[in-house]
Amino acid sequence: MAEKEAIQLLLVTNNHEDVRSAERAAAKWGCMEYRQAVTLAEALKRVAADRFDIVLLSLSLPDSSGIETLIRFTRAMPSIPVIVLTDPHHNHVGSEALRHGALLHLVRGEFSSHMLAQCVRYVLERQRLAVQASGRMYA
Repeated sequence: MAEKEAIQLLLVTNNHEDVRSAERAAAKWGCMEYRQAVTLAEALKRVAADRFDIVLLSLSLPDSSGIETLIRFTRAMPSIPVIVLTDPHHNHVGSEALRHGALLHLVRGEFSSHMLAQCVRYVLERQRLAVQASGRMYA
């Protein structure tokens, strides 16, 4: 039986707690690897050069902030599923992010590493089913 490939997650944040959550989720899950980008520009370079299955995107980056961060990312890489990280006092931005292409949003500091791993699995399965359904529509 072939071994499953590890899920490749790009973590786009300059927040140390986000990094620790990703590290713990990767360690607990065991089949997820992550790499970090600190700026949107760095993230766009990384996704152009390497394969990523999913992106965990902060909307508070040194070179981009707010919903515009998501819009710029999804315009450049529309096929990569995105989970958005929002600050607790900007929770309303999460709903806006969903309208602009994010598949899920998490409020920074209000999720565990286990919840992050579960959310990654959920989003990837949702994406897989959407691709499968769209293939049936055009077959």
